[in-house]
Amino acid sequence: MSLKSAMLCPATSAATSEPGFASDSFAVRVRAEPAGSGRRINGTKTFVPNGPVGDLAIVLAVMDAKKGFYGGGNASFKVGSGLERDTTPRLTSLK
Repeated sequence: MSLKSAMLCPATSAATSEPGFASDSFAVRVRAEPAGSGRRINGTKTFVPNGPVGDLAIVLAVMDAKKGFYGGGNASFKVGSGLERDTTPRLTSLK
């Protein structure tokens, strides 16, 4: 491992914001559904800082709505840039 890779962390984004709920973790609608030996994250996130340039994202999703937020129904997933995902164009200027 090179010194550079040992010292630099990957650019990470937190995907928590959803349409109509901002970043209210108690109102998460994105689902993490069973798919083979893992889970498929299904839904929409809105504001994801570093999303277009990040190496990975931490995505908050619902696994079991009946258990609720405090009962273990929600989970965070690490999603790497090597996986299929939607892309967002970079904002080049604010006028």
